[in-house]
Amino acid sequence: MNTTGLRYFTVYGPWGRPDMAYYLFTDKIAKGESIPLYNHGNMKRDFTYINDIISGTRSAMENNYPCEVFNLGNHKSEHIMDMIVIIENNLGI
Repeated sequence: MNTTGLRYFTVYGPWGRPDMAYYLFTDKIAKGESIPLYNHGNMKRDFTYINDIISGTRSAMENNYPCEVFNLGNHKSEHIMDMIVIIENNLGI
């Protein structure tokens, strides 16, 4: 039996999950609440747009690999603090 494992990395886009950090951070920033950050915000995440995830998943299905594991990500980690600054700028805060 052929099997393929797919590892998704911080998927974002339309119909995103409301429990994702960017939704939670945006809500807290808009309300003037503090954001719980681990490691003093010195972290990185690999954000991947949903269309890229769909493309990678379809490719894995179409190729029917015998036994593989693929990381589906953007291959460029972003600083969490940069994401917070972008949210604040877009909210005008």
